[in-house]
Amino acid sequence: MFMRRPPNAIRSLVRPVVGLLRGICYAALDWADRWRGRADDLTPPRSLQAFVGRDAAFEQVGNEFVAHFRNLCQLQPAERILDIGCGAGRMAIPLLGYLDSQGRYTGFDIARKAIRWCSTHITGKNARFIFHWADIFNRQYNPGGKGCAARYRFPCEDGSIDFAFATSVFTHMFPDDVRHYLREIQRVLAGGGRGLLTFFVLDAASAGAARPGTGLVFNVPLGDCYTIDARIPESAIAFAEAKLRAMVAEAGLAIEEPIRAGRWSGHRDGLSYQDILIVSKPA
Repeated sequence: MFMRRPPNAIRSLVRPVVGLLRGICYAALDWADRWRGRADDLTPPRSLQAFVGRDAAFEQVGNEFVAHFRNLCQLQPAERILDIGCGAGRMAIPLLGYLDSQGRYTGFDIARKAIRWCSTHITGKNARFIFHWADIFNRQYNPGGKGCAARYRFPCEDGSIDFAFATSVFTHMFPDDVRHYLREIQRVLAGGGRGLLTFFVLDAASAGAARPGTGLVFNVPLGDCYTIDARIPESAIAFAEAKLRAMVAEAGLAIEEPIRAGRWSGHRDGLSYQDILIVSKPA
C-alpha cells in the first residue's frame, strides 16, 4: 500500500535543494555585478544581504533606520553605539558616514560569515567599527550554534554605550531570551542612554488574524509569545503588548510613548514594517 510522505519530511528534503539553487543564483548575480562595475568594497554578497529579505531592500532599510536613529532617538555623531544582530552591516555601512572621530560602533551577530565580511570590509575602512561573532543556537539562522541567547553577555562593559538598537532580532527570539537581552541592554547603556527595538506587538485587533498583504498569522501560542510556524517558531515571534511592556519594565528600562505601529499589522502610515519601541535607561 502506498503511504503518503509526511509534509514535514518533504520540506526537509526540499529545503537543502532550494538553498543550493539560491546560492548558485546569488553567486551568478554577484559575478554579474562585479563584471558590470556595480559592486564595491561595501556591497555585501547577495547571500549575506538576504538576511533582511529582498536583496534590493538592503541599502534602503539601512538608510531608513539611520534616519529613525537620528529623528526618534537624537543619535549624535560622537556617541557610542551597539548594534544587536548587525548582520552584514546594513546599519553599519550608512553609519560609517555619520559617526565622527569620537564615535564608536560595536556590532555582533550569530551569522559567522556576515561577521567575517564586516570585519574585513567595514573595520578595514574605520577601525572604530568592531564586530563580534556570537555563537548562539537559532534553528532558523544558526542551527549549529553552541551557545544560548539567555546566557549570552554582550561584548560591552557596563554603562559603556550611549545608544543601542536591535532591528528584526526580537522577532525571532523566545521570551526568556528577550528578557535576558533587555537586561543586557540595561546593563551596557549609560545613564540616560537610549535604545530602538523592533517587535511584532499583538493587541486585541492583531492577535490571531492575518494582516493585509503580509501573510503573518500569529495563531500558534508558545507560552508567553506567539508564532506563525510551530515547526520553526523562530521564523517569526510576536508578543502581547501587555507582556512586552512588563518585560521592558522588569529590565529597568522605560518606554518612550507611544509604541510606533508597523505596517505588518495593517497600519499603512507605519514608520517601518515592524513595530518600533524607543526605550531609555534612567539617568
